[in-house]
Amino acid sequence: MDELYRRVFWRVRQGTIASIWFYGLICLAWLVFRSIFFDRLWWLAILNTTAFYGFLPLLVLLPLAAWLRRWRLVSLLSVLLAVFLSWYGALFLPASPSNASGPSVTVMSFSLAGNNPNYDAIAQRIKASAPDILGLQEVTPAALQVLMRELSSIYAYVAAHPAPGQPTVALFSRIPIQSAAALPNPPFERVLEAKLQVDQRPLSVFVAHLTPHDPPDFSLAELPQRTQQAYQQRQAEAVGLKQEIRKAASTSVILCDCRMTDTSTAYAILNEALSDSFQEAGWGFGHTRFALDLPFPAQRTDYVWHTPNLITTQASVEPEAGSDHLPLKAQLRWVR
Repeated sequence: MDELYRRVFWRVRQGTIASIWFYGLICLAWLVFRSIFFDRLWWLAILNTTAFYGFLPLLVLLPLAAWLRRWRLVSLLSVLLAVFLSWYGALFLPASPSNASGPSVTVMSFSLAGNNPNYDAIAQRIKASAPDILGLQEVTPAALQVLMRELSSIYAYVAAHPAPGQPTVALFSRIPIQSAAALPNPPFERVLEAKLQVDQRPLSVFVAHLTPHDPPDFSLAELPQRTQQAYQQRQAEAVGLKQEIRKAASTSVILCDCRMTDTSTAYAILNEALSDSFQEAGWGFGHTRFALDLPFPAQRTDYVWHTPNLITTQASVEPEAGSDHLPLKAQLRWVR
């Protein structure tokens, strides 16, 4: 009996070690492919989008490898842990103190989900958060009418992207909107640009909803082509937003349901020229989107971006309010 037990234990042990090696080498291969191709291969783009969850097994496997005293395996998994910490560790560090002395403005981005009827909860959350400038995405014509009525005492100025009969983007503001215009499609799915002034300082606000990619909405046979198209379109939109920011030639903010995670090519494109407010001053992973009927938000797809002459002093994911997205709020201040 003891001999049988030893054989079973040995086989389980060896199988566990082999499985951990398999996981570690697969992750290492993914990182190598990512460094070469990024989102250019459709299957790699999906892996990059879900990268956060690829690291979660480390919570169990790294201590297990140490307990088994497989030090080469521990070294491999430690490399993966170092990558994870380089990507996400800063989100758990205190924000750097700000010496910005200019005026401040509070903004919020909130994607409502196109078919969501819970307007009361949405209106109450907006009133409780009370941003100066509110960018809404996936807002239906019916929701827009209700919110304009419910929020009229707070937001005297409203502009919406003219998309008849379809979910669109809209801007609600306490500050007068001097002008507003829809950016062309293509390359943009839905982008509204508005001009405001904050304490006599010009501010361009872009409310954006980038191209979605929802695999359950199409067949498995269509997956490669549809994925490739969606990711290429989002990258084109990211490039287009960078160009529009340059054309605006003023302090700019993007309130965005970007439909991308922070490990995607489109994110890297925007991050080259703009600052991610939550990365700058938020705490935690900052997930804002519910998916796959999970009881918690599973991805960070909503963003407040800004130009370098602004700094984020506070950034937070607001409580749930009747949508499959959580609102993202940020307080921005002019550097000088």
